[in-house]
Amino acid sequence: MVGGGGPFVSIGITTYNRHDLLREALASILAQSFTDFEVIVGNDYQAETLTGEMLGIDDPRIRFVNHPQNLREVGNMNALLALASGRYFTWLFDDDLYEPGFLQAAHEALVKTGFPPALFPSYRVVKGTATAPAPAIGPGAVRQLDGGEYLRGYFSGRLKLISTCGLFATETLRQVVGGIEELSGSAVGLYSEYHFLIRCALLERLVYLDAPYVVFRAHDGSWGANNRDLAIYLHAGEALVRRCSEILLHPLLRRDY
Repeated sequence: MVGGGGPFVSIGITTYNRHDLLREALASILAQSFTDFEVIVGNDYQAETLTGEMLGIDDPRIRFVNHPQNLREVGNMNALLALASGRYFTWLFDDDLYEPGFLQAAHEALVKTGFPPALFPSYRVVKGTATAPAPAIGPGAVRQLDGGEYLRGYFSGRLKLISTCGLFATETLRQVVGGIEELSGSAVGLYSEYHFLIRCALLERLVYLDAPYVVFRAHDGSWGANNRDLAIYLHAGEALVRRCSEILLHPLLRRDY
């Protein structure tokens, strides 16, 4: 429950039997200069009880939640949102990273723009699991957008963002966007992030931080690199089109599309 005394931001991390990558993801968070956060790690791997001791990490801001059954990615993500106590909330996957200075830059942008419901950073892609740092990242332009501007910017390619890695006002996220919706029977939330991105346009006021502070790692161990079940992709794609069409007809957005 969000309330007085909680951290500024809660970071939810889903994980399934990837200690080395998870350790690196957590290290990228603990290296941040902005320290008013909590991390909730949701473990879906029932063969072990995940602890900080296993990873060599001892920090009271990190909490490990070992689910009694595999919730799969979408269920895990929503469970982490339900457990969050921060004013803002974000997800990070166990194989991705934050660049140094991300949380500080995001906090400054939120303060500057009057604490909007959502802030999205840009990102960069790394092939493999290398963790070589990028050149120093500048502050990045901060742009305020309404829902229609946000969608047009994304569809045109002017906004480069990973939707679930934004920072969202926690209660607004729960009440307006409602977490992540599962679109297929896959173990991961196939295309669910795109559906979530479209739903975020209903927040009306959003901020884009034009600096690649999130590192997305595309590697051989990722689900997308190993799954060749075309039927799952087709089913998820059909659900995505159907659900997004419904959202774009919402009165808040219909004037723009």
